[in-house]
Amino acid sequence: ALKWYTMLINNNKTVVYIATLFWSICVFGQGELKNNISIKAGTLQSSIAYEYAISPRILVSNTVGIYYSYHEAWRYHGWLGTSFISITPRYYYNLSRRFRKGKNTANNAGNYFGLEFILVPDVFTFSLNKPRAYRPSAARTFFVLPTYGLRRNIIAGLNFDFDLGIGISFDEYKEKRLAPNIFAGLSYVF
Repeated sequence: ALKWYTMLINNNKTVVYIATLFWSICVFGQGELKNNISIKAGTLQSSIAYEYAISPRILVSNTVGIYYSYHEAWRYHGWLGTSFISITPRYYYNLSRRFRKGKNTANNAGNYFGLEFILVPDVFTFSLNKPRAYRPSAARTFFVLPTYGLRRNIIAGLNFDFDLGIGISFDEYKEKRLAPNIFAGLSYVF
C-alpha cells in the first residue's frame, strides 16, 4: 500500500493533475449558481422564491406570491391582489465573464434569459379598496413569458432584480392576450 502512495506523490504529472483539479474546483466553483431562498418586493408584486441550480449555468426559480393590479369591471373598479405560482427556468450567460472581471456573482448575480410560466389560480384574491365583505375574483390565467433579467448585489443578502419580457396569456374564458412582463424590485436572499 505504501508503494502506490509513494509512486503517486513522486509522479509529477499526478501532482500537477491534482493541483489543477483542486484549483479549478476552488476558482470556477465561485462563478457557479447556488440554491437559495429569497423574499421579493417590487413592481406590483411581492413573493417568496426558491432557486434550484440544476447545472453551473441553469437554475429553476419556483415562486409563490401576490400580484397587485387595477381592474375596471361592471361590478368593481379598483386595486386587487391575487395569488400566483410561477416556475422559471433561467440560463445565466455571463457568470464566467463577471467572475473573471472580479464582479460579484454571489446570490446568483448576473444576466439571464428565462421562460416564465405563471399560473393565477384565483385561490386567494382580495380587494384593496372595498370592505372585507366584498369578495372579488380574478380570471384563472396562465402566462408564458420569455424574459430577459438581471440581478445585482447591493449589500450582503440584498439584491436588485429586473425582468423584462413579453409573452402570451390564456384565461379561463379561452381568451389569448399579449402579456408584458416588467419587474423591478429588491430581493433578500437567505
